[in-house]
Amino acid sequence: ELLEKVKDRLKQPLNVEAVNFEPWYPRVGKLLGGKSSARKELFDALNFAAFYLHEAIPEAPGGRVLYLDTDVVVKSDLSE
Repeated sequence: ELLEKVKDRLKQPLNVEAVNFEPWYPRVGKLLGGKSSARKELFDALNFAAFYLHEAIPEAPGGRVLYLDTDVVVKSDLSE
């Protein structure tokens, strides 16, 4: 699996897991569409994944989840 390969290449252990968002598709599907944008690629259900992380990962330490989008670069230790 891709996630395991990434973990193996890192120098330090990483606490990462993949979340299946299929259970949220029916609810998110009701929000998709309309005429708020001409860009159809914006109406993918996974674009709304960050809004459901608190439900998808209720056991997160301290009840906190940090969502980083694909265009985010972290240049320092987030634990500080």
